[in-house]
Order: sequence, then structure tokens, then C-alpha cells
Amino acid sequence: MSDSAHSLLDRTEQNAKRSSLLVLPQAVAGALIVGIVLALLVTWWVGLIAAVVVGVAIAVILPRSVMAGLQTVFTSRPAPEPEYPRYHNLMEGLAISSGTATPELRVIDEAGLNLAVYGKPEAAVVIATTGLLEHLDRVELEGVLAAALGRIRSNDADLGAQAALLVCGAQVRNGPRRDGRPIAMVTLLAAVRSKRLKSQMGEHREFLSDLAAIDLTRYPPGLGSALERMESLGTGVATATWGTAHLWLADPLLAPLDGNETAWRLNQLFGGATPIDQRASLMAEL
Repeated sequence: MSDSAHSLLDRTEQNAKRSSLLVLPQAVAGALIVGIVLALLVTWWVGLIAAVVVGVAIAVILPRSVMAGLQTVFTSRPAPEPEYPRYHNLMEGLAISSGTATPELRVIDEAGLNLAVYGKPEAAVVIATTGLLEHLDRVELEGVLAAALGRIRSNDADLGAQAALLVCGAQVRNGPRRDGRPIAMVTLLAAVRSKRLKSQMGEHREFLSDLAAIDLTRYPPGLGSALERMESLGTGVATATWGTAHLWLADPLLAPLDGNETAWRLNQLFGGATPIDQRASLMAEL
């Protein structure tokens, strides 16, 4: 799908609309099943009323369950300010300067340098790996956090969260180094889900996220240096899943330890974000 947006914020309304429509297939399917069954067992008007009630209930309840669902997927923990003062100080400063609510800050104990972000602008969650917080200096970390805030402000983080559960479905709990659902369930319709996910999230998303960060920090070398360090030390996250890979700032998917061909194929379908060296090169040109 072609996308003419020149910045991540240009997509704000579009992202919000996409997010609200993602639940439509589930709501319609649930309404039809209940409506048809009750129409056959009771009468047509009972089936019709039940279909409407069920459809509305799914459309209202399912999107609200996304945050709770993702909390069970990410193996993160709270990041108390006394333990991570720089993390809090930088994010609070960026949030104030951009007029955005400060997101909930969490950490995940992983050596790879990466960061995940999801949720609505008023209730977003940012998860930094301990590797990221340990290896980036203050200016570099500010650039990375600004990129996360750019995704939040543009509703990209909310769209990504909704898409994780409503589009990726069975791929959410499994990854190349993380078991979850039976692999037959995970591979079912994987190519279709991957194509729909990329269509929903839009083109050039990583580049636009980086440019959104520069709009906040006004210092391209900071994010550029962070991206170079991330490429050098690795962005892989062992607990990352295929269905949440798009929520990370850089591709978190590691190579499967056993060389499993199915896992490799799923990595290609749900990973494949813009190469981080290309993103660093763009920062060098600004």
C-alpha cells in the first residue's frame, strides 16, 4: 500500500482510524455466529438482537483488552526512578517539551540494545532493555526515547498494539527462541497475517520514526550514534515474539538456535524491518 505521509505525525488520524477498524472482522464474525445459531434454535428476531449485542460487545471490549494481553506477553518489570533516574529524567523532559503524557517506563532484562513501545498516547508503555540503558550515553538514549515518543504521539504505538493481537493473533506468544502455542497454529495463515500487518502499519515506518525523534531533539548525531551502537552490539531480544516484533524500535528477532526452517520463515515474515545501518546513514546526512 502506498503511503504519501511525509512525517509520522501526518499519519496520526489515519493510524487512529485504522486502529478502530481492526476489530471489525472479529465483531462481525462473532455476531454472525451467535445470530445464526440463535436464529436456528429459537427465532430470527432473537438471533438478530443477539447478533447486534454480541457485535457491539466485541467491538467495545476487545480493543480494551489489548493492553492487558500485551502485558502478559512482554516479560518486563517496572523501572523505578531511583534505579533508573536518567531513563525517567529524559523521557519526562521529552514528554513535557512535546506536550505528551509521560508513558509508563519499564525494563526487560536482555543484553540486546532495543526498545518496545505500545499503547494509546494517554496510557502508553515504553520497555527498554537493560542492555540499551547500560550502553547508550545520555544523548544517544534521548534520541532513542524521542523515537518512541514519536510513535506514541502519532498513534502508531496504539495501532501497533491493536495489530499485535487483532492481526497477528497466534504469532503473538511465539518467537524464534520462545515457545508458546502449538507451531501448527502459529504457522496457520502466517503469510496472510504478515501482509496485512505491514499494510496496516504503513511504509517507511522506521525512517519516519527516526525523523520524528529529530523533530524533538533537533540533534541527528545523537540518534545516529545510538543506531550505530545498536547495530554493533546487536538488537536481538530472546523473549521477543513474531507477533510483537513490529513494536520494537529495531528488529528484535534472533536466529533460531536449532536452525528450524519454519522459524526462519516466520522471522522473514514478521521481522525484516528497515536495516539499522540505513537508518544511521540517514541521520548522518541530516
